[in-house]
Amino acid sequence: MIKLKSISAIFFFGTVMCLTSILSAFDLESEVIHIKKKYPAVKHVTQKDFLKWKNNPSSNITIFDVREKKEYDISHIENAIYLRPNSSINKVSKSLNKNQKIIVYCSVGYRSAEMAKQLMRVGFTNVYNLEGALFEWANSGNHLYRNEKKVSTIHPYNKKWGTLLNADINKEYHPGKTK
Repeated sequence: MIKLKSISAIFFFGTVMCLTSILSAFDLESEVIHIKKKYPAVKHVTQKDFLKWKNNPSSNITIFDVREKKEYDISHIENAIYLRPNSSINKVSKSLNKNQKIIVYCSVGYRSAEMAKQLMRVGFTNVYNLEGALFEWANSGNHLYRNEKKVSTIHPYNKKWGTLLNADINKEYHPGKTK
């Protein structure tokens, strides 16, 4: 009888855990919250504030796209500089002032938060991870570029992460749906 109760309890617990993971939100907002918890020392900039900085020439910001090259080549934020993820940051260290305002982004924010952490570790003091990253940028209707031309496509990273993009941007993972 005790064995049966134990098995029942394990089954019940397993079922609850499965349902919890199924019902837990997988959306960009939840991912942003998770990134902030995972990288508490990293400063984040909202899309709104980033847009103000970007449109103000006196802000003097440097923007790094830290996605894979194939992602960057499809589209990126205007004037973003490709910085290979997990690369040595010696190139950046030698070319920029340690107080330079730097914005890093990737698709959702995990890889860029890691890069921000690395930049801070080598002494950069004014580094920000773009909240919501490129996916939120694109979902909000901001311009994407490829070779200095505006484009409306974005690399979805993979099928799961691609579902975080609006259907009109990522038709591949939202067949038949529109905004």
